[in-house]
Formats: sequence, C-alpha cells, structure tokens
Amino acid sequence: MNNSLKRLTTITIQPWTAAFVAAILLIGLLFQALIPPFQSPDEFSHVKRAYMLSKGRIFLSHPPGQQYAGSDIDNGLLAYFEVYKTLPYTAANKFSQEEKRAGEQIKWAHAGTFSPAPGTGYYFPAAYLPQAMGLSIGEQLDLSIHDTYKLTRVITFASTLAVLVLAFAVFPASPLLPALLVLPMNLLQLLSASLDGFTTALTILALSLFVRLSSRDKTDSPAAFLHGMCACLFIVATSRIHMLPLIALPLFIYFSSRNRSALIYFFALTASTIAWTALSIKASYIALANPGASTGSIIHFYAERPGSVIQLILTTIQDEKLAEFYTQSFIGVLGWLDTYFTLDFYATIVLFIQVIALLSLSLDKTRQGIARQVFLLFIAATSAIFVFLALLLTWNPLMPNVIAGIQGRYFVAPAIVFIYALSGSARFCSSRARKIAAIALACMTAYSLEATATLMVERYFLVEKKDPGSIITLKIP
Repeated sequence: MNNSLKRLTTITIQPWTAAFVAAILLIGLLFQALIPPFQSPDEFSHVKRAYMLSKGRIFLSHPPGQQYAGSDIDNGLLAYFEVYKTLPYTAANKFSQEEKRAGEQIKWAHAGTFSPAPGTGYYFPAAYLPQAMGLSIGEQLDLSIHDTYKLTRVITFASTLAVLVLAFAVFPASPLLPALLVLPMNLLQLLSASLDGFTTALTILALSLFVRLSSRDKTDSPAAFLHGMCACLFIVATSRIHMLPLIALPLFIYFSSRNRSALIYFFALTASTIAWTALSIKASYIALANPGASTGSIIHFYAERPGSVIQLILTTIQDEKLAEFYTQSFIGVLGWLDTYFTLDFYATIVLFIQVIALLSLSLDKTRQGIARQVFLLFIAATSAIFVFLALLLTWNPLMPNVIAGIQGRYFVAPAIVFIYALSGSARFCSSRARKIAAIALACMTAYSLEATATLMVERYFLVEKKDPGSIITLKIP
C-alpha cells in the first residue's frame, strides 16, 4: 500500500458512528423546529460576538461610560433580540403566535448601534466561524433576520456534526462519550447558536487525535494529525479558559515519541494562547464583580493567598445545594437555567450514566497506556479546578463565601477528558460489556429525548388556564 493510500485508510467511519450521527441529525431537525430562538444561556451575547466576526471585528470595543465591552450591531438584529427577551429566566412566560409573527417580519436595517456582549471578549473568534458564516450569508442575501437565525443554527449544527464524525472516525471512544452528548443540556447546546456545541466537538476531535498520536502503533498517524490536534487545542484553550491545561497534550507526545514537532507546537501553543488572552483582556475586558480592578491586580491578590483559594474551592464543593445544582445543570436545566426536570428524571439519568460507565471502562495496561491515562486524569482534574478559578477571577467579588456563577455544563469538557482517560484503546463495541453499554445508551437516549421534548412543550407552549371552568370538554354521545 503506497503512502497516500495508507493515509486515507487511517480513519474509518464505523456503523455505530453512522447510526449515532443519523440519530442526532434526525433529533436535531425535530428540536430545531421545537426550540424558540435564543433559548441557550447567554446566546444573545454569543450571536452578537459572531456578528462582529462576520464584520471582521476581532476585538470588542469598550467606549467610555459603557459597563461592558461590545460593538455596533445591526438594528434589525437588535430588534429581533427584543422579541425573545421575555422568555429567559421566567418559566411562566410562553412563546406566542404574535411574537412568532413579529419576529418573522424583521429585516436587516444595515445600520448599527453599540450593544454590549458581556463575557465574550476574550473568546478567540475562530470558535464563532460557523455562526459568523450563517449571519454573513443571511445578510448578504437579505434574508429576514428570522431566516438568517435559522440558517445560522443549521450551519453551526452541521459543522458540529461534521467535526464529531471526524473525531469518531479517528478514534472510536467508549459508549460513555455519546451518553454524555445526548444529555439534555449538551444536546440542546449542540442545536443552539452559541459556541458550546462546536467547541465541545473540537475538544473531542483533539482528544481523538491525541490518543492516536500517543498509541503504540504510530505508523497510522500522519503528521496532519498533529497539526489538526494543535489547531483544535488553540481554539478550545482560547475560547474555554478553563481548558488551558489541554495545551500540554503536545508535550506528552514529545516525551513519549521524541517528536520535535510536538515540542515546537507546545511552546507555540503556550505563547499564542497567553498572548491572545492578554491582548483580548486588555482590549475589551472589565472586571464584572470588581469594577475598577484590573485582571492583573485580582490575580496578584489571590496569588498571595493560595491557602485561602484552596479553602474557598473546598468550601464551594462541599456546599450541598451547589453540588445538587451542578449535577442538575450538568444533566440539563433547560432554557436560561429556569426549567428543571423532575428529581426522578435526574436520578434515573445518573443511574444510566453509572451503568454505562462501568460497562465501558477499559484500561490500557501497557506502560505507555498507563502513562497516558494518568496524564489525562491529571488534565481532567486540573481543568475542573480551573472552572472554579476562572469564575473566581471574573464573576465574584474578592474573597466571597463561596464561588458563585458556576454551572454544571462548565464541567462537560473536563468530563470528556476523563472519558478518554478511561476508554483505553478498544473499539466502541469490542466486548460484550460494551455491547450491553450500547444497548443501555439507546435506552437512555430514548428516555432522555421523551422527557426533554415533553418538558420543552410545557415550558414554551402550554399555558395554564386561570379559569378551569372555561375548559371545553367533548362529550361522547
């Protein structure tokens, strides 16, 4: 087999991958029609950031007198936002036919007004490329804002699916990974116009490439794998600050294979990630909970008190109410964290995850395999700790009682690293246990989808009648 043909056969799409992607595609088409616009947390700000990228604006601006950084946004798009701003945070608010018609009539104004986009200024804009493409195409074709938004969600969803297909073809992870993706929180993020779905897919692709590059047989790992992995790592690390530990992946490859290119990539990733973070914070960042304080001064404050920071993280983790919220919002709290499932649902999903995890467990007992597993577990734990540190620096006053603002979905990326650490190098259904896990995965998916669809209909479309006597019932003759 010549080298060019061998490179083409280094990735294969297995039947389970095709089945899973087809299922997600069908689910996506259904839920795209069912979910009203902007029902992902912070989606308004993410769409604004994507619109800025579509106009070639890399950094946000911070005019005097403005609390948050932002940029000029088309007045038509801003008017479209207003139609849907009554839905977030209040579960009693429903989506009406009048609101739907009002939103569909709004056109591009081709004139803009400054609008803030809090919390997005330090994200590297490449994470918004699918959304920016959809917005740009819609504006250039002069589609309605509503049709442009739908196009943007479709392009983002298709881009995410394409990356997932490639990731699963490179390395077929255990059934626990698809189980994570079909959790209500993650599934709805895949379908939104925010950056969570796309960056989650890039994280999975980076780890799939890493496992192939660090496997015993490196002859089936082209140099393109290293290039692709590092490109994914840069986008993820600069758009998900708590995933900064991932940039150490090339360093492991260097020590395991003495690949000098991996060492060069490690230093390049480290330098470029730090440079982007510093530039973006300087250009647009404002301390949300400590007005007037610079990021450097806040970091210096905590750097002098490492023991207090550790104690604060431990206190936050040990808070029972917060721990319960982390679990629930990891599995799924719909809308803008305003719509909860029943406690029985959360308990059942936790049981499914535990069963699938136990059946999917696979350890590589070779020396290199053990080293990779320990390394990934360390990365997962460090990334989880970074979640607390990131929110402490950006969303809390100095030395709070507990670290506020943390959501369960922030731990999805560390959970993905954890899954790869315990996936070994076995195929998706390589054992009887994993085949049973795949069956459990199918059952969990069906259960989760039925509950999610039911809850979404109740949340957005079912109105409680104030006068029960006004309900008309048909009598059977």
